Amino acid sequence: MTHDVLRLTNKNNSPVAFKVKTTAPKQYCVRPNAGRIEPGESVEVQVVLQPMKETPAANSKCRDKFLIQSIAISREMDSMTVSEIWTMAECEAKDIINEKKLRVRYLPPEDASKQKADGADAAST
Repeated sequence: MTHDVLRLTNKNNSPVAFKVKTTAPKQYCVRPNAGRIEPGESVEVQVVLQPMKETPAANSKCRDKFLIQSIAISREMDSMTVSEIWTMAECEAKDIINEKKLRVRYLPPEDASKQKADGADAAST
């Protein structure tokens, strides 16, 4: 199982709502996949690649992508839940949603002999 952390930071003076989507939802577990970030704060999003039946070939190209969406939370939206904010934004205010796309790139696994050596060092200390 492979995982990584995506750190989202709010550099604005007002809170923001975020949402993380993927083109392969059965392949990745994203937690939290939506939330609220206060001004000057950050949130860490865990992205976990589910076990694969086969390891991808070294030269294989991955077509998976992630879409990070954010929207400033106005005073009118402040009492709304994150779910309500996104429902409203997607119906009435698509033009104020900020989006950033990230492409997935598979990296080759670390050298097995190096991992074995590292494990032996850790066990002997």
